[in-house]
Amino acid sequence: PQPTYPPQPTYPPQPTYPPQPTYPPHPTSQSGYPQQTCTQHFHITTHLNGYVLDIPGCNRENGVKIITYPKNSPPSDNQLWKFDYQPDGTFLIISKLHGKVLDCGGQTQGTELIMWDRHGGNNQRFRKEGNHIVSLSGLTLDIQGGNTAPGAHIILWSRNNPPSNNQKFDFTSA
Repeated sequence: PQPTYPPQPTYPPQPTYPPQPTYPPHPTSQSGYPQQTCTQHFHITTHLNGYVLDIPGCNRENGVKIITYPKNSPPSDNQLWKFDYQPDGTFLIISKLHGKVLDCGGQTQGTELIMWDRHGGNNQRFRKEGNHIVSLSGLTLDIQGGNTAPGAHIILWSRNNPPSNNQKFDFTSA
């Protein structure tokens, strides 16, 4: 049976962006940051159990919830991502599968991460702080409840203190 999803969020019209500026080089993936060029795809790997962010079933619809899952070998497009840096220093996380981006849907604690068509709004922009991927609301990506089972959902949550592995992620070459 097909899963049911909540109603899709309503977004403002897509803004028009000026030409992409040239950025100074960013650190390489070995230091935990995505590369500037956006040509190389990465896995987003959890510290909790080594699983990666995954689009379940290679679903191409808006609103599909992001999960963690064991890394496929050979790599599959539903687990590969690239990054597009924005002028404000944030970045969009783009799926190799279909070009949709990670989207918070909302900016409140407990919001599930979903895939959505790219519009570049604040709910699609992230920054890296150490091993944390942080939304513009200041909430960090979190494996819901520290669940180590395949299929655990990714949500936004306040950063744990002391830090916990269910909120730490690395960008690793595919």
